[in-house]
Amino acid sequence: MTTSVVSGSDEKSIIAQINNSYKADAIEVRFDLIDKFEIDEIKSFLDLFDKKVIFTFKKNNFYFDKLFDFLKLNPTFIDLEYDTDKKIIDKINQNYPNIKIILSYHNFKKTPNLDLILSKIQKKRASFYKIACKANNINDAFKMLFFLKKNNKDNNIIGISISKEYSFQRLISKIFNSPITYCYIEKQTALGQFLLDDFLGIYDFKKVNQNTKIFALLANPINKSISHIYHNKRFQKENKNAIYVKIFLKENELQYFFENIKNFPFKGLSISMPFKEEALKFIDEDLSKVNSINTIDIKDNKLIGYNTDAIACISLIEKRIDLEKKTVVILGSGGTAKAIANFIKTKKVNLIILNRTKSKAKEIANSLNCKYGSLEDIKFYQDYDIIINATSCSMKNIMPINKKYLISNKIAFDVVYNPKDTIFLQEAKKNTMKIINGLEFFKKQASLQFN
Repeated sequence: MTTSVVSGSDEKSIIAQINNSYKADAIEVRFDLIDKFEIDEIKSFLDLFDKKVIFTFKKNNFYFDKLFDFLKLNPTFIDLEYDTDKKIIDKINQNYPNIKIILSYHNFKKTPNLDLILSKIQKKRASFYKIACKANNINDAFKMLFFLKKNNKDNNIIGISISKEYSFQRLISKIFNSPITYCYIEKQTALGQFLLDDFLGIYDFKKVNQNTKIFALLANPINKSISHIYHNKRFQKENKNAIYVKIFLKENELQYFFENIKNFPFKGLSISMPFKEEALKFIDEDLSKVNSINTIDIKDNKLIGYNTDAIACISLIEKRIDLEKKTVVILGSGGTAKAIANFIKTKKVNLIILNRTKSKAKEIANSLNCKYGSLEDIKFYQDYDIIINATSCSMKNIMPINKKYLISNKIAFDVVYNPKDTIFLQEAKKNTMKIINGLEFFKKQASLQFN
């Protein structure tokens, strides 16, 4: 049940939130987060919405003392803290049998032993039990999913990881029967909440079910990625029962992720910075042939690595120019740079690898028998035909090299797609270079991934 959270002190804002919740299955009225309104005013708000309604009360709040007065408005659900006096809970069960009780436990610091929490809150009779805990790492997010998978056969446990970084848990918890998911209209009331329109539009959440296959991006950072938009749009267009989510990982969390991935219905992964090389340690078969992967296909519990970066890059360049015997400068030494370098060398080009740390450029160059240097050494290679910026500089809005080395009528390629018109390409345009932008590159490699 997709639920839109209503909060705020302004009457116009509350009315607007309710009116804009028409796509949701229910609204949650957060009495702890709205101004003091009379019962008749609350009723007038609810008259605007003809679907299910959750009333959420917190102890020591103005509204809690009037709880039974507001129950006369007959909400579908009432959400109470798990340690609410049992006499109150029993009275609601007895006098308002049609109102379903949600007992909630919140921990805003950590994710404790969830089985112990559940056994504690289930001592009081309710229709649903909500456990929302701070996820401080990928372990915590997976712990919540494991918990739901093991305990939620009756579809009455709502499990939420409170986290901006690990919000993907909210998107896939429905696969494990978590019956209610909360979204916002104007502003978040908890870390990790999704905008209702994104939830239902980009992720097509109402179609998610127990048979939905999970695909994901693994990266750090993830905030600028548009992978979820592209892949979910393709899933919807081709009517596939699948969802694509973005998963933030710290560098020390990659091993834990791969140790646990087979316990969940993941079917494919996109691998981005900084994991394109590190992920090689955890796959069963590497078909990339470039010592760097950006794609993992999962079949019969077997992880197979591919790289679509290199193929996409070469394809876009060869639309503009015949690569044979051309001079190509690659800036950077990360996974994308390494993949492109390995593949482009097969095209009989004169290849130069330049990197801020010269030793890393040397490492790639030695394996490919090509020239290398530091970024400052670009001054020695101004006769290039193509220059490819595979550094992360454009994400930081800084130039990897001095703009005077961007040569007129040559090809400038930036792998960064957000922003589309990077500072590197802006300067290249000023110098009348031919441009290949990162968005074009992204779409090409993403299409290859999807297929």
